Amino acid sequence: MLQIEVDNWAMTAGLIGLARLLEDRTDIIDNKVVRISAEDITDVAKLYVHKLLRDFSLAERERQRLKNMLNRLYRLRESKNLDKYKETRKQIQNAIHEQFKKVAKYFPDSAEKKEIESILDRLKGMNTFEHLETVGREVEQYIHLLSTPPINEKLTLNHVKVEILGPLYGQASILQKTFYSKSTEEHISRIQQDFVQPACLELQFHEVRQKATGADEIVSFLEEHKQNYKPFKDWLRAVKKMKSDAEVFDYFDNRLLHCMFIPELPATQSYEEMVFSPLALSRENAINFHWNFEYKFPAPISAVGRLVLFMVPFGVAYYPRRLGSPEANEIFRFAGLITTQEPLAEIRKLNDYYKAKREETGGEATFAESIVGIFQETKYKAKELSKPYFTIFEFYADGKKTLLDYYHMPPYVATYFARYGNALKLLFQYDLRDEFVRMVLRGIDPKRVVFQYLRLVIKNNASARDAIIAVRERKRILNARKDVNGMDKQDGQIWVVYHKGLELQKKFVSNRSGEQEDGPYHASGRKKLEGISYRLLNAVKSGNRHGFMDTVFRLYMSQNEEIPSIFVNVFTDDGLDFETIGSAFIAGLLGEEFKDEKDKEVPA
Repeated sequence: MLQIEVDNWAMTAGLIGLARLLEDRTDIIDNKVVRISAEDITDVAKLYVHKLLRDFSLAERERQRLKNMLNRLYRLRESKNLDKYKETRKQIQNAIHEQFKKVAKYFPDSAEKKEIESILDRLKGMNTFEHLETVGREVEQYIHLLSTPPINEKLTLNHVKVEILGPLYGQASILQKTFYSKSTEEHISRIQQDFVQPACLELQFHEVRQKATGADEIVSFLEEHKQNYKPFKDWLRAVKKMKSDAEVFDYFDNRLLHCMFIPELPATQSYEEMVFSPLALSRENAINFHWNFEYKFPAPISAVGRLVLFMVPFGVAYYPRRLGSPEANEIFRFAGLITTQEPLAEIRKLNDYYKAKREETGGEATFAESIVGIFQETKYKAKELSKPYFTIFEFYADGKKTLLDYYHMPPYVATYFARYGNALKLLFQYDLRDEFVRMVLRGIDPKRVVFQYLRLVIKNNASARDAIIAVRERKRILNARKDVNGMDKQDGQIWVVYHKGLELQKKFVSNRSGEQEDGPYHASGRKKLEGISYRLLNAVKSGNRHGFMDTVFRLYMSQNEEIPSIFVNVFTDDGLDFETIGSAFIAGLLGEEFKDEKDKEVPA
């Protein structure tokens, strides 16, 4: 029985994936190690392919995708928006046609292909609200046809190879383009040949080596299997020249290179792009790994190590992540993993929760909600939050490049999430909320995200609620760095500044010349405040305290009002910092009165 310890995040993901694959082996994870034998992985190839088909089913993905489109059609019918209705109905037709082309390619003479073609023809004329129920029935029939086992298996495997496996393992084994037309059984056979059989032989050899009392037992095993595994033939050639048992044992213990992930096993190959593309180099580019002019295995690993890394897709959570600004961005499929200093069994439980949150509803749970949930729904105790052991990994790979983010969660951040994480749910710009949390995890002041929230308020006439909540939570986090027991000590001052801006807004609007309650000057007053707010925001972003106060002074003077004393803190190191005062005031200038004080607070 081989014991594999957690070595790095990629191996951690692989070991979690292996444990999920071998779910019948409830004792596979023993505290900090994974215990496996050759018998345990005999059926791994079959289990692997079948789990791919379950976890990444194309028919199920299309069902969810088209269900969302149909729900949008119902909303558009209620709002009587015929143009958008036609556009969405066309998107449904295009989505079906996209998969129809693949069905026609691989199953040209099938009854399912002909029926899907008929569905497409019938959908072409369904452009009115009265057709909606019929469209729904046609979509349901299409999903039924797409779920036919041969079709779903073929399309799912090809989809997985392009979107999931290809970016991780290049074009090795079943990922070669010539394999796209192969059957499910042929995929299983090839994985058995390329991944499982070599790992089984190595595990069998490990058991023989552990139990061997003399060199004869090792030689006998290598002799029996030399035709099945080339490394065995090479080792046998070497040990036959040795004259004593001690020399043979020393050869395997000290003279052979050992797997850099599983030191108990001799290396039989090199860690290169086809093993795990996101972190590997091609053998030709692995010069920095050379030792003693070793060129054959510049980064030595075993077949068992490679098999574990092949399990990574089952050990991570997949979800869409938007990169860029609110105005210009692109969506990528990221994979995520959480590690701690706890035993592997606890790490798996943590990642089971994280995966469920990110994937069970089609990835609708955001990064922020998932991370906060770890400290609220998994019931971490206060004393555990003081341990600096949470590390979160996110990576995206496309075969040519890898984007890798990792966040070490300081104890004060863990405590903040446990106490006030629910407050982040009030930030409804999800992409900005996630970026806010990522910056906090990196130890960066999230003021840039606060400024983005304010810019949206100014530019889009949006509610200032998100902005003022972001201001408050940023200050709580900054306070937590100094003392986790004083995170909320300045909440009251923030709301005072917000209300000062709100009061000035009301006076500014009401005092506009010739304004009537429902007259045209209300919009003019708002426009004027938006221009002033832009000026104030630019001053805060650039740290221009004098420019900010000059604008504030002119605002209050124009309304014949005294400047509140709290603005004195702009020029001191006491009380609220300049960014908090400026951001809260701008939010108030364009904000609204909360109907209930409870709207401002969220229970921990």
